[in-house]
Amino acid sequence: EIFVDAKIHLAFMYQRQGRIDDAVKAIKEAIDIKGTDIELYKLLASIYKEAGRLDDSVNTLQQALLIEPKNADLHFTVGALYDEAGHREKSMEEMRIAIKLNPDHVNALNYLGYTYAELGINLEEALALIKKAFSIKPDSGHIIDSLGWVYYKMGEITLAVQELERAIKYMPNDPVVLEHLGDAYLKK
Repeated sequence: EIFVDAKIHLAFMYQRQGRIDDAVKAIKEAIDIKGTDIELYKLLASIYKEAGRLDDSVNTLQQALLIEPKNADLHFTVGALYDEAGHREKSMEEMRIAIKLNPDHVNALNYLGYTYAELGINLEEALALIKKAFSIKPDSGHIIDSLGWVYYKMGEITLAVQELERAIKYMPNDPVVLEHLGDAYLKK
């Protein structure tokens, strides 16, 4: 335990110094000792992500999924990384898996619904996903924005404006929400 903790602290110190390869090596040494600790894989993935090495980050979390294949949060994180790396289809598949494993995974519900809305596909399903996320977390500005955006994409501009104005109350300076509301005002 002390060795693993020391390697984690060492990795953080290396990372702060910009010595990414040394940080990676330290965490991999900790994984060699305690290879079933998912948190170590998450830490390694975050180091890779911060260094802009998204493929390495995804591959690391895929290794963690071999240990815990039914971990909905890991599938969600892999999906978000796939999206960031430009692999939208893989991203949506990971979100579907996360939702299958945990039908109330609010972040995956919102993420997949918003992605559908952005792409202008499966809009009825997008609305259902986002409404379910909203029923779980009704005070989330992000989810309310997603709800407004899917209404916008469905051509329901009055509902879109209503929801987007509500989202602004939660996130008054968010550029995405402001852009969505501006688009809805323009369309109206």
